[in-house]
Amino acid sequence: LKAVSCGMDKHSPKYEQKVFFSWDEASKLLGITEREVRLVRITKYTSGDRVSQLKFGNRQMSGGDFRNKLGLNSSAFEIDKQRNGIQVSVSGYGHGVGMCQYGADGYAREKGWNFKRILSHYYKGVKFTRIKY
Repeated sequence: LKAVSCGMDKHSPKYEQKVFFSWDEASKLLGITEREVRLVRITKYTSGDRVSQLKFGNRQMSGGDFRNKLGLNSSAFEIDKQRNGIQVSVSGYGHGVGMCQYGADGYAREKGWNFKRILSHYYKGVKFTRIKY
């Protein structure tokens, strides 16, 4: 599976998420020291604009691990360091590959796409055939 742009999923109730973590809380959830959490920075993104890698000083962590440890909806996020901790702003929901359920709904309702057009958008190179029993 490969990531494809969606753009039709903004009506999802889980499309945007803002979560605040105190330095202490983030430290416990991430399993690193508070000092390391304060050094957080995003260092690499995927081709689908999701966080691939973060650094905490010399320590590295994948975007997926960060997402899972903090219970985020997606690895498409930004981090804002604040005085008392970090604010994480997340967009989208899910792992970023395959078919977006809300996107498929949006393409059908707003653009009138049928199931073949929707599946072809999310799964490049797919071929449809009839199976006789």
